Amino acid sequence: MELDVVYLADFAESDEAQLRLVEEVRLNRQLGHRTGLMHLGRRDAPIAPAVTELIDSEIALSLDYFEPVSASLVLVADPVFVARARPRLPVRLAASRAVAILETPQPARRLELVHRRLVQFLGEVITWSATTYDALRNLRDAGLPTLGTIWESYGQVTPSPAALHWQDGSRPIVGTAVGPGIDHWPGDAETRARLWDERRYRIHVVGTPPQPAPGWAILAPDARHHIRFVSRLAAFIYYPEGRPASLPLTAIGACTAADIPVYLAPHLKPAIGKGPHYVEAAAVAEAIVKGLSSPIRAGSAAFDPLEMHRRRMRFWLGAPAAPPARRRQRRVMLFASNGDGLGHITRLIAIARRLPPDVSPSFVTLSSGISLVEDAGFPVEMLLSHRYANLDPAVAYPWMADELTEMLARQQPDAFVFDGGNPYRFMTDVAAVRRGPALLWLRRGMWQPSQDNAPVLAKEKYFDAILEPDDLAASRDQGATANRRDGVIRTSPIRIVDDGEQLSQPAARAELGLDPARPAVLVQLGVGNVRDVSDAFSQVISVLRRHPEIQVINLVPPISHRPIRHVEGVRDMSIYPAARYLRAFDFAISAAGYNSFHELIGAAMPTIFAVTMRPELDDQMARASYAEAAGCGYALGTDDLTSLAHHVDELMRPRHRQELSRNCARLATPNGAIAAAQLIAEFAR
Repeated sequence: MELDVVYLADFAESDEAQLRLVEEVRLNRQLGHRTGLMHLGRRDAPIAPAVTELIDSEIALSLDYFEPVSASLVLVADPVFVARARPRLPVRLAASRAVAILETPQPARRLELVHRRLVQFLGEVITWSATTYDALRNLRDAGLPTLGTIWESYGQVTPSPAALHWQDGSRPIVGTAVGPGIDHWPGDAETRARLWDERRYRIHVVGTPPQPAPGWAILAPDARHHIRFVSRLAAFIYYPEGRPASLPLTAIGACTAADIPVYLAPHLKPAIGKGPHYVEAAAVAEAIVKGLSSPIRAGSAAFDPLEMHRRRMRFWLGAPAAPPARRRQRRVMLFASNGDGLGHITRLIAIARRLPPDVSPSFVTLSSGISLVEDAGFPVEMLLSHRYANLDPAVAYPWMADELTEMLARQQPDAFVFDGGNPYRFMTDVAAVRRGPALLWLRRGMWQPSQDNAPVLAKEKYFDAILEPDDLAASRDQGATANRRDGVIRTSPIRIVDDGEQLSQPAARAELGLDPARPAVLVQLGVGNVRDVSDAFSQVISVLRRHPEIQVINLVPPISHRPIRHVEGVRDMSIYPAARYLRAFDFAISAAGYNSFHELIGAAMPTIFAVTMRPELDDQMARASYAEAAGCGYALGTDDLTSLAHHVDELMRPRHRQELSRNCARLATPNGAIAAAQLIAEFAR
């Protein structure tokens, strides 16, 4: 097999050398260089997720140790590993040229030993380079054949679009991304306090800082891909006590290239050189704030990583082959949670219908509403929920993670959107460590105040952005997200149909087979899979029967596992999306879930909201109470429907219904699905 570039490394290690290597391989792909990866570590050790992603996505080939390979250039990513672990080196690898890349200064005797061993297997084609200037001086002092300059780390990242959509008052994100080890942090608490000014900016960290404050967002070193992580930052800082063995050069390089300001401890300048801002710890917070408030970007000599890597590889390989054609169609994977109803999947369908023509959506869902996605014309895959399989999450999550990994590798989406109240651990474990898709969390507000949501909100750190469709009842929101606005991108309420897509009353009644001369009432009390609504339904029907002229339509959700028993004189209908037919009805008696509420108000439908409160649901009573205060309907709890008959009597008067409809119309907002689709398309770059 003939390849342009082959990397030799221990691919089980998630360290700085591997981060740099992964970024280089991606740049190689863009330039058209054929790249192979040969693992020198233990054969039974699991390969790091970022490397597996390269192989699964066919960006690089995984090479067998015994396979004969000819390479124009061999790069040894961590040559000291050769002396430390004494791995078997490939004997059937022929290299025209080879470069051993040193990460940190080493004793001269060790370097001489590594050099002799590499020459033994690859021949007299070995040249040395280093990722830092102090390591380069170390090579020269050891008398090894050395390049004249360092081997730059070219992380390629575009700043997250989230920064363009933050609401006024949001604090920017300042952070750092490092590997494990206490040596990456300042040694004393006073210095740390000077660096991390929580009043002025939010603090996000990949690593294990000593004594972090409660408000910090902290990820383990292997829980979030460093380059995706830094795309959200307004500034990157790094202030270790001394000179750690491994420096976060790839993250620094990615920030520098993307014009994200980098602030470093002055004692690192001899190792890293020009580019970052070298500022004393006591002055860094003020420097960050001043730089961010300046109309002139306080970046650190931005550059194009692809062009810089092209020049470097042209020296070693000459002109590359034609790069692979860039696919025109961007891809978005929409992941619908497994809720009690259809809220999650309906919001995502609403967004998918409005994505630009060059963005192709696909769905993954745990919901039994999979057929609704198919009927809407979108590709969809079912990930069997542990709830349906009646399995403990600890048992189910490993194979669910494997399934999602396979889907991501096959589809290679540019953005991954999760709609749900609580991101699944298996999902963040798989998606957050990938270099690939931008991760977005679409979540509605109105969480119940009594819920302990701190562990859920802590998962925000895994995502590139939080998208929150607004709620007409937001002024009544007392939940955990109500005042959590830093970095949240908000849109108008999301509805599945626009005003122009709703059928007129005559057309809707004709399609549903309703008598145009008689009043019609829609009853939709919820799916009933988790909460039993049969008693409330019986009471509602009993009240409506006092008006024999009413045509009662009971909306049976398509995913209901235990539908309400049929009642004589009531027509059961399963229609989706029901919002298209709302004008067929004179008024509704409905639950106050996010989608139902906003579709009904958006259709100017007078409604009696009958709410069943449960701990796992949103604060539907607050939403219903808002509608009552706004003169759009009435709010009742299903545990006390004594006033239902009075409200039905009122709504039987056409003039009263007209008044409530006018009040609904005053609350009209644009359909947030359009803005949400545009935002997601921005992330799918």
